[in-house]
Amino acid sequence: MKIKSGYIILLIVFAALLSIGIPNAQAFKPFVIGDQGVFLKLDFQGQLYGVWRDTGSGADKTSGTANIYFRRNRLTFWGHGTDKYGAIVQIE
Repeated sequence: MKIKSGYIILLIVFAALLSIGIPNAQAFKPFVIGDQGVFLKLDFQGQLYGVWRDTGSGADKTSGTANIYFRRNRLTFWGHGTDKYGAIVQIE
């Protein structure tokens, strides 16, 4: 049980350290094209989650199983051509 709680604490600390820079990564300067204010922003979003279970995996049916999944990959292109016209394209 000590090992399991140690892994959980390590995972929480890792997630906290990983998320420190995320709010700052969202606010970046767009790519400006020309002098008329035309710009393009690129954005990538993803979701990572893990599942750990102790239901008897392995050859001797006594091991735990851990899976990490990466889903909902989204690439966004956001641009502005003029004051009236712009476009947003999202690819999942």
